[in-house]
This record gives sequence, C-alpha cells and structure tokens, in this order.
Amino acid sequence: MSKPLHDTKPEDFEAQEEPLALSDELPQLLDLASRLFGSQEILAAFGVVKVKLVVDANVVLSDLIFHVVHKRKPTARRALEELVACEVVEAIAPEFIECEVEKHLPRIAAKHGRPLAAFQAEWTRYRSVLTLVAANTLPVVVSEEWEALSARDPKDLPYLMAKDSEGARAVLTGDEDFPASVRAPGEVLIDLQGYARSKAVAVKIQVSGFIFAGLSTACVVPLVKAAARLIGTAAKMPAVQFAALAALLIAAVSPEVRGKISAAADHLIAETKDVWAVLSPALGAAVDGYMAAELSAREALIRAEGGLPVAD
Repeated sequence: MSKPLHDTKPEDFEAQEEPLALSDELPQLLDLASRLFGSQEILAAFGVVKVKLVVDANVVLSDLIFHVVHKRKPTARRALEELVACEVVEAIAPEFIECEVEKHLPRIAAKHGRPLAAFQAEWTRYRSVLTLVAANTLPVVVSEEWEALSARDPKDLPYLMAKDSEGARAVLTGDEDFPASVRAPGEVLIDLQGYARSKAVAVKIQVSGFIFAGLSTACVVPLVKAAARLIGTAAKMPAVQFAALAALLIAAVSPEVRGKISAAADHLIAETKDVWAVLSPALGAAVDGYMAAELSAREALIRAEGGLPVAD
C-alpha cells in the first residue's frame, strides 16, 4: 500500500440506518424460497448477483477511520459491511492484510487524536467482514499484471495472489499501483449497494407472490377480506413497504394468479366486492413496485459493472 491514505467524509459510502429496501433480508428471502420449493435451482429465477472482491488495506483503514472518528450514529455502517451482510459481496483478503493494517494504526490514531486502543478494538470487530486467505494457499501466477505490480510495488502482490487464488472479480483499492485490469475503485460499492437495496425489494415481492401462487382458491376469499382490514393501515405506509404488503396477496409477475383472485372476487358478497375495488389499486402498486425495483437494480448493476474490470 504505497499510496497515502485519504480520510473520508462521514457520508462517503455510509449505509443509511433505515433504507427503504432492506438489503439484509436478501439471504433470508432466498433461503425461504429454496426451502419452500425444495430446490436451489429456484434461486436462479431471482437473478441475484454475487461478487467476489479482494479488499486492499487502504479500504479497511478508511472504514476504521470512519467508525472511530466520523461516525455520528452508533448503528451506521459502511457500504462494504452492508454488502457482505446481504451476501451480494464476498470480501476476501490475504492474511498479510493484518500486518499491514496494524502497522498503520498507531500513525492514524496519532493523526486523529484518538486512542490506539479504539482503532484496535474496531479492527478486531471489522475482521468478521473479511474472509482471510492463508499465505500458503496463494499461488504465484505470472502475468502482465503480476509483472507490472511487481515492478511498482511488490508488497501489494499478496492481494493479486488472493484474487487469482479465489477467482475474485477485482481488487478493491484506491492504490493506482494496481493495474486497471484488476483494480476496482471504492465508488463501485455505492452502485452495488444501490443494486442490493433495490433487488431486496424486488425479491421480497417475488417471493411473496410465489407463496400466494401456491394457495388454493379457497384461501383467496379470506385473504381478500383480511386485506380490507389492512388497507387503511397500508395506505399510510411508505411506498416500498406498501408494495411489499400488497405483494402478500398477489404474484406480482403472474397474470394467472391475478385472474384467480378476480375469479374468487366474483363469488364474494357485494360488500366484499366493494373492498375489492379498493384493493385493486394496492395490488397494482405491488406490480409497479416490483417493476420499479427491478429497473433500479438493473441500472445500479450496470453502473457497478462499469467500474469493475471486464469479467474473464
């Protein structure tokens, strides 16, 4: 890590405490889907992207500075932490990173006027974000990138070796000693974060819809009646939560299920038909919420791909 570290502002790469899209729900939603349908193959239908990234020490040190110096809310976290929690990113690092981080902590603590113990404690906690790769498992793969990095800063070679060993997409770093063909800037995390949050909304609607699709027609009538009691509360909810609630009553991407609900509604008494007239816009909101979330996720992923090296 030959480049000087640059302190970051508190808002840089910080995850919101209460994001509209609960990205942390993604692993549980996908697990629920696999258990409900008894197959891991169903997960392909949701199209959730997972990216392996090797994390350089300068990224970790920047995050530690944020937590010790800049963080305003106790529960705030950085984008990389959120992305690892929702399993959209696997953050890999060679064991060498421990020596490199610990070497810089005294200087950083003195610069910011904070106790060294505070940085050490934060580093102990932060280790759980990373998957550390043992040095004896790292291969030496001589390549153009290897030769270029070896000439500029051979101390960084363990990160390139970890990338080759684990089949990672890129090295996440602000160090321009790494060739562009293997380097991803920290800003790519913001786009992946946006992707994860939007994708969580879309997947929640899909999973809820697929659950409903498996219900018998006899179940539809009480569900519609139950919706009548919920609709007043739902109307007061934020748009994303409202769409998720409505999704409990409809397969958002299945015209067949919408037809099943309509057929059931024809057998309800007039009072419930009136309720159906109120509920229909809510179900439309679920469809709209799904489409908007998918579009947002797709656009964020395209931006993220623009910041990542081309996949092999």
